[in-house]
Amino acid sequence: MDLQMKNMCIAVKNALHNTADTLENPDFDLIFEYASRQSLLPVVYEGCSRDRAFGTYKSSQQLMNRIFSVLSVQAQRTDAFEELYGKLIEGGVKPLVLKGLLCRSTYGELCDHRSSGDEDIMILPEDFQKAKVILADNGYVLEDEYVAEENLSKIQELSYINSEKRLRIELHFNFFSDSNDKLKIINRYFENKFDDAVTFQVNGKNYYTLEYTKNYIYLFFHIYKHFISSGVGLRPMMDLFMFEKAYGEQIDWDKVEKAIKDISAWKLYGDIIAIGNRYLGFDFKNRSAVTDPEMLIDDIQNAGTFGIESEALARSSLFTTTAVSHKGIKRYIRFVFPELSYMQGHYPILCDKPKLLPLYWVRRLAYGVVFLLRKGKDGEKDNQFSGKRIKLLKKYKMTE
Repeated sequence: MDLQMKNMCIAVKNALHNTADTLENPDFDLIFEYASRQSLLPVVYEGCSRDRAFGTYKSSQQLMNRIFSVLSVQAQRTDAFEELYGKLIEGGVKPLVLKGLLCRSTYGELCDHRSSGDEDIMILPEDFQKAKVILADNGYVLEDEYVAEENLSKIQELSYINSEKRLRIELHFNFFSDSNDKLKIINRYFENKFDDAVTFQVNGKNYYTLEYTKNYIYLFFHIYKHFISSGVGLRPMMDLFMFEKAYGEQIDWDKVEKAIKDISAWKLYGDIIAIGNRYLGFDFKNRSAVTDPEMLIDDIQNAGTFGIESEALARSSLFTTTAVSHKGIKRYIRFVFPELSYMQGHYPILCDKPKLLPLYWVRRLAYGVVFLLRKGKDGEKDNQFSGKRIKLLKKYKMTE
């Protein structure tokens, strides 16, 4: 982690905990560039504005205008989601809110500073017809390929967008694909998710969400899913920390430990908590051991919010996901020819037309060949990223 990334973390700490720790030789242009990559611009701006040196920052007014625009759009999206959620409830659908609004609600006065381009909700497949009509009646258009209702249980989600309200709705039917044994283990933790759902309030309105322990496990599994593919940024970890700060007393920590150990991610979890305590001002009990949080935060710096910031990281995910998911020769076979369930999660058309699987293998393989044949500087960068990430996975014993 370089100095300006460290300063960004200090700014986050100042914003979240209402402190005023001094930044060290701040380069605000670079700090805000990092913040933008991590989808943390409003939070980091709030923290930096407390530093004495910020008064001399020449672009502060321009940046403030940009922040105001982000906050205004987020408030608009929150209002639009509140309206849609109410109509879904009135229409007999019981959506569970995942991440998004739930996470923002834990940030208190910084609620809208935790920006989000979409809202994730989980519904029962049998409620899809009702939800589909309500979404259409309110201007939300399906972005994905059509999937027959009987195949909804095979996919993770469908995306709907309302361009006028600038809001995307991710309509979930499953949490994760059953593309490997570890993801199958993950999905088992969310059985009876609707039966023990709890509510939270925003602006006096009630919303359903997962029971507290399930929610914490889900937030961590969401981090895990991105970490083993193209990498994960700081914001999903902040969501985990803020959720624990808000609901820690309601969480069954023995269940959390068992769930994380079941997917061989206990060492990763220990370093995530260490980052929260060491760099972001939290004081959580770390039930795991600390391995190498500095190497992890270097990975975070490269990753962006969900690993999409770096093209090299996105390409390296072809290797890292396979390294975690499979062993021996099967690892290389599944790298080239993923299981149907995995491919259906990425290409919904395969739910209705599974015979097209070989065609989509070829499509995916062509992408992989381009990756393998890359030359020059970018190719070297790909190799560096994938090498460092696999080394980190091995440190966490996630490839065994």
